[in-house]
Amino acid sequence: MCFFGLKFYIDTTVMRIEYFFNPNTYKVKETEVSKLSVGKQIAKICAAAKVKPGTYTGRDATAIVRSIQKSIVNCFEEKIFPLSRDVLHIKALSALASEVFTINANSLNVKISAELDESIRGKSREKAFEACETSKGLKVSMLYLIETNLFLSENRGNKNISDDVLSELLSFAQYLVHLQNSSDLCYHTDSKTELIVEEDYRIDVKLGEIYASKHSSESKRRLFTKPFDLNGDKTDTEYFEKAVEAFGRDTGIDFRLLENVIFHLSQIGFPTEEVVFEEIASNVIMINIADVINDYMSMAGDDTPHYEDIKKANDLLTVDTALLKSIGNKKFDVLPIWEREKRDNCFFVKPLYKSGDNYIFSPILMDELRKRWVSGFTQFYLPYEVGLSRTMKVINDWKNHYEHLFSSEIENFLKSIGCDYYKHDVDIRREDRNGNHPTTNELGDYDVIGLNISRKAVYVIECKVLHPIGSVFEHSNQQKHFFKEEKFDEKFQKRIDYFSKVFCSFFSNLGYEVSEEFQIMPYMVVNKVFSSYYKEVGFPIVTYDELKCQLEDYKEN
Repeated sequence: MCFFGLKFYIDTTVMRIEYFFNPNTYKVKETEVSKLSVGKQIAKICAAAKVKPGTYTGRDATAIVRSIQKSIVNCFEEKIFPLSRDVLHIKALSALASEVFTINANSLNVKISAELDESIRGKSREKAFEACETSKGLKVSMLYLIETNLFLSENRGNKNISDDVLSELLSFAQYLVHLQNSSDLCYHTDSKTELIVEEDYRIDVKLGEIYASKHSSESKRRLFTKPFDLNGDKTDTEYFEKAVEAFGRDTGIDFRLLENVIFHLSQIGFPTEEVVFEEIASNVIMINIADVINDYMSMAGDDTPHYEDIKKANDLLTVDTALLKSIGNKKFDVLPIWEREKRDNCFFVKPLYKSGDNYIFSPILMDELRKRWVSGFTQFYLPYEVGLSRTMKVINDWKNHYEHLFSSEIENFLKSIGCDYYKHDVDIRREDRNGNHPTTNELGDYDVIGLNISRKAVYVIECKVLHPIGSVFEHSNQQKHFFKEEKFDEKFQKRIDYFSKVFCSFFSNLGYEVSEEFQIMPYMVVNKVFSSYYKEVGFPIVTYDELKCQLEDYKEN
C-alpha cells in the first residue's frame, strides 16, 4: 500500500478495497429561527452578567467572552441533557461525515476546474470555494457538538431529537466556536477584531478588515496551490524509518500497524458472512469490538500481529469521553478547542466511540485521520505532540533537512528556466572577493541568487520551511515568532537592500554584463501558503508552486 503523499512504498498487510461512502448524506442546517432563538438566549445571559453595551477590543473583549462563556456552555449542555447520548452522537456524526465529504468533493472540484474553459473556470472555482468554507465552519461546529454530547455521560434522557432540535444545537455550537475564536483573536493577535454588545444585549463580532481579507485570500490560495512535496528519496525513507521507530518507543505501538488499523476501519471490508455490522445512519457504522480485531487478524496473513497489539492500536483511536475538557491534568469549564499540541484526546484524532461492546464510527472520519497522520509526517505537523517527544525530535530534524534542501531545489528550477547564474547558499563575500562585502555575521548568506540576462532580471530568494497551523493561538504564535521575534522579514529585506546597491559590480566581477536597468525580483518562498497579517513586507511571500507559476508565466510572455 502506498503511504499517501510520499514517493516510496511501505509494506503493509491489509488488502486494498473500494472506499466506502453512502451518497445519502445527512445534513444539519442552521435556520433563521434557530439563530434567532440562540441569539435571544445568549442576550439574556449577557444581561444577567451585567455586561454593558458597547464595542470592545483586545483583552477587554476577551474578558467579556470569558465572563459569559461558562454560562452559555451550561445553557448549551442543559439543551443536550434530555437527549439520548448515543442517538445524538449518531446523528451528529452522520452530519459531520457529510460536511467532511463536501469539503473533499469541492476541493477536488477546484482542481478539476483548472481543466475547464477560462470563461466558466472562475465561477466554478468560486462556487467550490464558498461551499468548502461553509462546510469547514459546519465541521468545526459539529465537532464541538459531538464532544459536548460525549462529555455529558450522566442523567441523560430520551427526548425525541427532531431537525429543529438539531438546528438549535448547531446554532449554539456555532456561536460557542465563534466566541472562542473571537476571544483568541482579541487576546493573541493584532487583528482589530471588535466584540459588539448591542443595547438589547445581542452580541456580534466584527473581524478586522485586513485580517478578514488576508484570511479569505489565504483560504483561496490553499485550494488552488499545490503543497511542497517531499522528494521521496533515500534520505526521506531513512527519516521516515527513524520516525516510525521513535513513534513505537513513544507509544508502544508500531506506526505501520496503527496506519493499517485506521485504513481497515476506513474501508469497511468486513466479510458480511462472518462479521455482523450495521450502517446505523448515513456513513455511520456500528460493529462489535472483538469482531473488528479478529477480522483484522484474519486479513493480516503471515505477519499477523498479536491481538493485544491490535487492541492497543484501536485503544489509541478511541476517545476517552471523560477527558474531553482536559489537557493533561488540567480541567476546563469549556472544551479546549484552541489546543492542538497537548490535546491528544479530541474526537478528530480519536474518532472511535465505544458504546457497550461496540464501536460506533464513520469511515470518512477514519480516512481523514489516516490522512492527518500521513500528512503529519510529510508536512512535519503531527495531529498532536504530547507524549511523542522522540517522534517530534525526528520530525524536526527532518524539517531542518528540508530547510537546507529547499534552496537547492529552487536553484535547479532557476537553471531549468534559463537563468545564466543560479546558486544557493551564497556567501557573497566569498563569491565575489573583489566586492569588499559585509561578512555573513553582519548580513547573513543568500539562500538563492539568480540572474537571467535575457529577462534583465535578478532573483534574490529566501527559503523557509514552516509548520502548518491548527488554531488562532498557533497562528498568532507563528506570526509573532516569524515577524516580531526572529524578524526574518527584516533580515531578508536588509539583504535585498544591500544587493540592490551592489548587484551590478557583483555580477561584473563574476564576468556577467549587467546594468542598472536590470530589475531586482525578491521572493520569500515557503512550503505552505503564508502571509504577514500585521506587518507590511516589501516582497512577495509565495509557495514553491506559486513561484514556479509566476516565473514560468513570465518566461512564456
